[in-house]
Order: sequence, then structure tokens, then C-alpha cells
Amino acid sequence: MDVSRYAVPLEARITGIFLVLALLLCAPNSPARSTGIEVQASAAPQQNPQEFVKKLVQSELKCENDDKTHWRFRKVDAKPGRSETWDVIETQNGEVERLLEVNGHLLTQQERAADQERLRKFLRSASEEASKKKTAGADSNKEQQLLGMLPSALVYQYAGKDGDLIKLTFKPNPNFHASSREAEVFHHMSGEIIFNVKTKRLAQLRGQLVSRVNFGYGLLGHLNKGGTFDVKQGMVTSDHWDMTLLDTELTGKALFFKTISVREKLIESDYQRVSDTLTLEQAAKLLEKNPPQSSSPAKGS
Repeated sequence: MDVSRYAVPLEARITGIFLVLALLLCAPNSPARSTGIEVQASAAPQQNPQEFVKKLVQSELKCENDDKTHWRFRKVDAKPGRSETWDVIETQNGEVERLLEVNGHLLTQQERAADQERLRKFLRSASEEASKKKTAGADSNKEQQLLGMLPSALVYQYAGKDGDLIKLTFKPNPNFHASSREAEVFHHMSGEIIFNVKTKRLAQLRGQLVSRVNFGYGLLGHLNKGGTFDVKQGMVTSDHWDMTLLDTELTGKALFFKTISVREKLIESDYQRVSDTLTLEQAAKLLEKNPPQSSSPAKGS
């Protein structure tokens, strides 16, 4: 069991896919899957698609910045050969997690003890807490910067409408000049994006790498063409919008011929509001004292 996990960034939501790609580009150490929201082709809005995306992205960023609430939820983290189910609580300094199940089975006594020790080590380390808070803030800023580039980095075309959902396809904008290494990924991705125009929120972003992504002109490594990503978010409670799926499959090579293989599927569910003033220590104690009643893993869509 990996006992080095501590708090993870709070803003791991729809923009999380950009951070996944960006982290691979900054620290390099198949077609899209059929998990999409179905939107049938119909009359598209008359508005220019680039302007449409610009307005909706601005709304998405505003909603993210305005939402200061914190939540407890169940997260299933599925990787090849291993699936973990976590009980997660958000705080203003990051997220605290307790491992509930491995491959659909409750923890053994040894696994439970290891996870308890992980939490104790986390609570004893004030420097780790400060470091994680700083990292979470940096990740959030990076994600929002990349999300803000969507209107100019890609070229859009209307692809369908179904009720409040509008789908657009996208491909790289040849006139976009990346201002950072992270932004270079936009030159290599195509796919589709779906907005809910009633709530003015981004419902899904999925696609694939249409060309090889090099690190340092290929000297530091690369990501292979064909890697896929899929992110979905929706109304998880009557008044809260959050991520429900993050699905990535990326391969490549890093420095000294180390293989890059990111095959991971995150499914989040069972959202419950918690106090917005919880500290990391209080959240950890709540996880230990008040475990969730259900032990069944969440089901993917």
C-alpha cells in the first residue's frame, strides 16, 4: 500500500485533465471511450462557436471561483490490476482521504493499520500541511490559466444540441502561440466539449492526442499519439456542481527511456456537504470517527 499519500489539491475538477497533461509535460517521470454524454445533432446556435465557448468558459471560471463550499464524497480510483475506494473530505487546505476498499474488498487488518499510520504521519507533519496547501494553490492557478486558454487555443464547430446540452468538436488552432510548456498540449489534442447552457457549466471534455507531444524537443521524452482523456461533471446534489469522472490513458517515454503509462479512472459520487472551516486534522478525525455506512464501490457511467 502506498502510505506516502497526504492531502491532494482541492481544485481537481473539470480542469484536472489539463493538469494531468501539464504535469507530464513539465516533469516527465486509442479513440475516445464510449463514456460520453449523448447529444443528438440538431439546430445549432447562431452565435460564433469561438465566442460561445469564450462566454461559457468565463461562466465556468466564475462558478469555480465563487464556490467556496466543501464536500465529503466517495472516490473510486481504478488502475490496471488495482481499484481503490476512498472516503474523501475537502478542506480549505486540501483534501484528506481514508482508504475503504481494495479491489472491491474491505481492508485487511494490515492494510487498515497502514492507512491509519499514513493519516497519523500526515497529522504529525505541519510542514507537509503547509507544503501541500502551497502546491494546491499553484495547481489551481495553473488549471484555471489553462482552462482560460480554451477559447483561443482550439478551433470549434457545433456538432449537436439536445435540450440544455450543446456539443462542439475541437481541433488545434494553428494560430495559437503557447506561452508555457503546459499550453503546448493544445497543439496536439482534438475531441469534443459539451456545455450545459442552462447552468452555464462545462459538462464534458473528451478527446485524444492527435500527434506526438515532445518534451524538450524530444530529448527529455514524449507522449505518444493516440492517448485519450475524458472528464465529466454534473449536478451532484440539488445545488452543487462537481466532477464525476476523470478517465485518462496516456503512454510515452521519459528521460533515460523510462516508460510513461497513465491509465487511471476516477469516479466520484455520494457528495455530502461538510463545514467550510474544517482543518485537515479535524477532517482526518472525522474520517476515522464517522466512516460511511455503505461499503459498495461507486459505479461508473
